[in-house]
Amino acid sequence: MASGTASDHCAFRDVAPTRMRTKPRDLFAREAARGDAAADVHFQLGLAHYRLGDIERAARELSRAAEASASRAARDLYSSKLAWLRAQHAR
Repeated sequence: MASGTASDHCAFRDVAPTRMRTKPRDLFAREAARGDAAADVHFQLGLAHYRLGDIERAARELSRAAEASASRAARDLYSSKLAWLRAQHAR
């Protein structure tokens, strides 16, 4: 089949969404692995895991975001997001 046909474009559509969702996760994971990642890096990594359906890892990163928070308000915000996530997926 020649490149650029309608079926080639359909195949690309099936692959592209997965890569577009995993790339942010990979980038935030690399940043978080540096050791002293800011709370927002853990939050974004948790969000990426959540969007990929990995609730356990999402919860772990939200917990790390709360622990890494510089202020009580930020800690409370991340903790409330973690509580919501657990409540939604406890069923």
